[in-house]
Amino acid sequence: MRMKNRERGFSLIEMIAAISVFTIISLMMVSMVDGVTGAVRASNKTLDMDSEARLIFGLIQRDLDQIVSSGAADLQTIKKPDNDIFYFFTESPAFNDFNQQDTGKYSVVGYRTSTKKNDPLSLQLERFGIGLAWDSNASNGANSNTGPDQMVFTSYNPTDGTVRPEVQIRPEGQLDSQSRWNAIINDGIAAEDSPFFSVIGPQLIRFEYCFLLKDGSYSNFPVIGPDPNNPPTTNGNDPDNGTSGNVGDRLFNLDTGRAFACTAVNLGTGNRTWLHHGLNDVAAIVFTIVLMDERSRLIAGDTNLLVSRFLDLDNTELQASLPLETWSDEINDPNFATIAGIPLEAAQNLKVYQRFLYLD
Repeated sequence: MRMKNRERGFSLIEMIAAISVFTIISLMMVSMVDGVTGAVRASNKTLDMDSEARLIFGLIQRDLDQIVSSGAADLQTIKKPDNDIFYFFTESPAFNDFNQQDTGKYSVVGYRTSTKKNDPLSLQLERFGIGLAWDSNASNGANSNTGPDQMVFTSYNPTDGTVRPEVQIRPEGQLDSQSRWNAIINDGIAAEDSPFFSVIGPQLIRFEYCFLLKDGSYSNFPVIGPDPNNPPTTNGNDPDNGTSGNVGDRLFNLDTGRAFACTAVNLGTGNRTWLHHGLNDVAAIVFTIVLMDERSRLIAGDTNLLVSRFLDLDNTELQASLPLETWSDEINDPNFATIAGIPLEAAQNLKVYQRFLYLD
């Protein structure tokens, strides 16, 4: 007798159900892989920006660690409504193309933002470095147009009240006190192919600093005044022996970006002695930067437009909060992308960094 075969195949309904379950599982796996890939990509962007921020702060710290500590050492701090500029004298290495034997150990180093050569809509951070030359022939800073005429350090003669240069560099042309720094960082030196500038922050769009002064207050200027909310500033020419003031007074020239202190008053003539004050009042410089990764910059378009979203803080505002807090609140605003006029994806890849760089 023949046994009846009880085996049978899958029904159409069972096949459809199986395919549906497999499709759902596959979609879930694809979604998980996309999520992991996106997380890895975002993590890599953050790590890349973190590395760049560490590099920037590390280079500035190295230069500041070797800053010329003499109170007579001049420096220039330029506070601008967009991105700040900072130049100072240091013993850090810098490019030197002088063809003479009297090269000194000092350099002028600075930091500034510029637009990329191949992308005028994109900002970057550059480090400026130029080696200085000793000049034993310059005695009063009034040399011919072909001779070295740029004063770096000065010494004061209390007998006749004169100030004379001790170290010189060699830009072209006759200089006065207002054009010294412009001669160091002039248009020729700052040309796109200049060896004195090197890019250290290709992802940077905002560069800002303020000062933690030795009296515990914060300021946009490296001088202590009677009122932290109203720093002692001036405009026009740098202070000279006719500028009023008492011994110990400070002045910061907003036009030249230089700090001065009144060190003596001649009771006979009433003349004052104002000398470069450098960073003598500063305990630390607080640098704040904003970075955006390269892919986000491409979809954001003109990163120059983002600069205005990260506002400068005046001295009164600095006593309450520093840029890190204020700018982070700006980025975390749900309407930031719309207000800034950039895609949400680009806005989500902005990051603010801040570092206290102490001078002692």
